[in-house]
Amino acid sequence: MQRALSDCNICLKKEPKSDVLFHRGIVFFKLGRFQSVIDDFDADLKRKSEPFERALSLYGHDISIIRSGDNRRGRIDIASVKFLDVASEKHFIDHGIKE
Repeated sequence: MQRALSDCNICLKKEPKSDVLFHRGIVFFKLGRFQSVIDDFDADLKRKSEPFERALSLYGHDISIIRSGDNRRGRIDIASVKFLDVASEKHFIDHGIKE
């Protein structure tokens, strides 16, 4: 995972407006660095305007809120994301990340 994190950081230096923030967020999640996940997904969300584009980042953000200890807020937010895009949950499950 450290190698993946390093690769993401290098890519972000070259292309800061790319989708790498989302992928680095997943790496941070797997490392258990939930505040870093939240920060990356927040930054990724600022770049996206369409609800369906935002759904994946919102879902990852909300799972991280749950893992950080705010279960109630995270669950309410995840319900909203699932309403926008039910496939978001499957994408994270495919990466080995579950609520």
